[in-house]
Amino acid sequence: MTIAEETVREDALAAKQLAALERLRQIKAMLLEHLDKEVWATLLDRAQAAAAEGESSFELMRFPCDLCSDGGRKIGVAENDWPTTLRGEAAEVYARWERELRPTGFRLRAQIVEYLDGIPNNIALSLAWPAPESSEIRKGR
Repeated sequence: MTIAEETVREDALAAKQLAALERLRQIKAMLLEHLDKEVWATLLDRAQAAAAEGESSFELMRFPCDLCSDGGRKIGVAENDWPTTLRGEAAEVYARWERELRPTGFRLRAQIVEYLDGIPNNIALSLAWPAPESSEIRKGR
């Protein structure tokens, strides 16, 4: 192996290690974050704007699979009890949806939306509603 090839390999390894450290920092921060009323209201306003544009869903948040207690496994295989694995802000989004929006007919979808080297990387929680006539998202506030 030439020195140049070894340098490239070492640089790639260092970049991966740096990305892993940043991911851990992000996960720790998200475990401590809370969903305040203003952020929730902004998300609902943005979802309402998406509905007004004819969309049938809106991504509320995206987070690392490692934020789930099982690394996102239950979401990946669509097990019914996937919400029990949510932690931090993701768990708060789920609780708010269940308490405020679910009774009015809105659905919450969780899915793995990004893979890194074939491994689940990020999950999205999306608010979904029936087509056009359900643009009254503010009801759940």
